[in-house]
Parts: sequence; structure tokens; C-alpha cells
Amino acid sequence: MLLVDDFSRWMCVYVLKSKDQACGAFIKFKAEVENMSGHCIKTLRSNRGGEFLASVFADVCEQAGIKRHLTAPYSPQQNGVVERRNRTVMEMARSLLKSMNVPGKYWGEAVRHAVYLLNRLPTKAMGERTPFEAWNGRKPHLGHLRVFGCMAHVKPATPHMKKLDDRSKQMVYFGIEDGCKAHRLFDPRHGKIVVSRDVIFEENLEWNWCAGAGGSEPAEFTVDAEDWVSPSAWAAAGAPAGAPGSPPPAVVSTHSDASAAGVPEAVPGASASPGTPAVEPSLEQSALGTPGSGSSQEGPIRYRSLEDLYQNTSQVELSYDSDGEALLAEMEEPSCYHDAAGKPEWEEAMNREIESIEKNGTWTLTTLPAGHKPIGLKWVYKLKKNSEGEVIKHKARLVAKGYVQRQGIDFEEVFAPVARLDTVRMILAVAANRG
Repeated sequence: MLLVDDFSRWMCVYVLKSKDQACGAFIKFKAEVENMSGHCIKTLRSNRGGEFLASVFADVCEQAGIKRHLTAPYSPQQNGVVERRNRTVMEMARSLLKSMNVPGKYWGEAVRHAVYLLNRLPTKAMGERTPFEAWNGRKPHLGHLRVFGCMAHVKPATPHMKKLDDRSKQMVYFGIEDGCKAHRLFDPRHGKIVVSRDVIFEENLEWNWCAGAGGSEPAEFTVDAEDWVSPSAWAAAGAPAGAPGSPPPAVVSTHSDASAAGVPEAVPGASASPGTPAVEPSLEQSALGTPGSGSSQEGPIRYRSLEDLYQNTSQVELSYDSDGEALLAEMEEPSCYHDAAGKPEWEEAMNREIESIEKNGTWTLTTLPAGHKPIGLKWVYKLKKNSEGEVIKHKARLVAKGYVQRQGIDFEEVFAPVARLDTVRMILAVAANRG
């Protein structure tokens, strides 16, 4: 829930679990800002969300004498100040998360830090002042800011430390703690927020979130040799993929140690468990790898990723019934014109594309000049789906194979097909600044 002061553009954000907490957050906001500014809230402008139309919210505003301004249904432009701020905050939060590969579940911390930064950055509405300066009457200090999500070394606050104990712990920087002259840090090993002022930052390093709590390399997973049979090898033995009694593609244990996890390790010469199809030595050897490939024949094979698991398998055959095969054929996107020709939905999509090209005058038919080679065309097909995975549109685009041209031979100048409006604004701003 984002609240913006219309005069200073000062923002306050509250991360809510559900919308029924909006009234409590507004009461807290009202008491805080009226105490800090010495002025009362006179008008509240919001959309027609259920949290703002609730009777308890209306009673709070009525008792405080706050005038309500509500937007018309489906007209967010009538509340443009906070709507634009919402978009700016979320775009900055997304950039903060992606720049250091922080998982999306920590979006609340990124939003909180984005609001903290935007309150201390100049805005067009305030001219030369920042929202912080307009709200507090003094310029902000920015020397304490660090890169969001970077690696930080925090001094432990535990008493009675021993001589050989670590004097720092690796954590992740999540911004500034509200109401405290200290940093807000996250300990991924224990999943806790830590507040400390004794921190050394490595702003060019990021936490390895894929490695788990330890921050080291991903734990290996094991595949027992007696349970793993290559699907292609199984098919080569005469058993079709998906046939009754055929083994699954792999039995994977996520434990790094099979014995400790209670998973029996594969022992050369040991018989398979009851109910498990017997595996011929040639098939087992095919699954484990050929001699000299570097893979051990004794004990379970260890892999670091599924790519390593399939690197020695030339072909992986999927087992699915006739209905699944028909579904895959129906949902497949054509790779070329010959695959799409004869299908009504794709022919209709291609006709729409040709009509759009002729309507917009994208190109004009002409005679090819002597000594020049024509640029080929290619159809690109895409299935548009909704949130439930259902196909809602067949889209076809006719594109030119511009990559076959050579600069200085087939073309002299380079043109960008589109221009970002942000880039145009930046160029105009630089030009205006330099006169």
C-alpha cells in the first residue's frame, strides 16, 4: 500500500498480507505524518478498491473530517500521481532484484528500499528539491547507501566470543533499517533479518542463491546405477518407450550421500530388487558410460545437473499415449511455412499479417537493381496463451533475413527498427543541457 503526499511527493509504503489491513495501515500513517508535519490530512484520493470502500475505512475518514476523492470505475488516470509512482516503484524494485539475482520472494524488501531511494532522488514535480528536502526541510545524506543485494560481512553480536570464532558472517544487504542508524541485512542460512552498523561491503559480489543455505556450490545428487537405464538403450533392447514394465527415465535422490539417506547404492554384481526388470550388462554399460569416458563403474554415479545426467545419452524418448501425442501435435508451433500451410488457423493468421503489411505500406514492390541479391523472407509463428495455458490466438509474422547482408556491400547505413521513448527523452535532455 503506497501513500504519496501531493505537496512534497513524499512516499510511505506498507507491505500488507491482505487488503483488510489497509485501514490499520492508514490509521498508522495518519498519526505519524500529522505528528511529523504539524498539519492534518484534508483530502484522501484513492481508487474504488474494496479496501477503501469498506465501512470501517469510511468511518475513520468521516471521524477525522477527511474529504474523500474516488476515481471513476476503471479510470486510474484520475489518480495519476500515485498510479505513476506505483509503476516507478515496481520497476525500480524489479531492477534491484534482477541486478543481484535476488529471488522474487523478497520483493517486499526491494519495494521498501526503492521507496527509500525515490524519496531522496529529485523529481520533476519538485524542481530542484527532493521529496526528502520538501518534507524534512534539509538535504538528504546519501553516503551510507550501498548496492541492494550485495555481499556484506557483518560483525557477530553474540557475547563471550571465543578466540578462534569467526569475526564476521556473510549476509545480504537489504537497505537501511527504518528509525535506526544501521543497515538492514538478511542471513540466508537462518532466514533472519539482522540489524548492524559494523558491516564491510563487497558491492561487486552477489550471494549464490542457487547454492542453498551454505553459499557454496550446489549439492550433488546421485542416481543409482541399477535404477537408471537410458530410454534409448531400453528401446534398443526391443522394449518400446512407455510399454508396461518399462523403467522410468531416472530415479533421482536429492541427498548428496545415498548411504546416509537410506538409498541403497549400486554394487557391481548385485542382483536387482524384486519387481525391477533385469538389466543386461550391455544396457547397464550404455547407461553408465563407455570405458574411458571418465565415469566410474563402482557405486552411484554423481551428477551436478540434469545436463550432466543426459550428456552421454544421444536421444531421450518421451513415453506418452496417443492422446498426449495428439495434444503435443496440436500445441506445436510450426517452424516453417510448409508446416503451417493447409492449417486454417495459421493461414488466417498469415492473411492478417499480409493485410496489415499492405495497409501500413511497409514496403513497395520494385525491380531488383543489377548486381544486387534479394533478401529472403521467413514466416515466424507463435501461439499466444492465457494464464491457464489455453491457446487464445495464432500469430504469424513475416520477417526479413537481414542477417545475410554485409555492411558496405549490401547496405551502407544501419537503422534501428524501434526506438525506446526513454532513450529519446535522454538524448533530448543531453542536447538541451549542452545547448
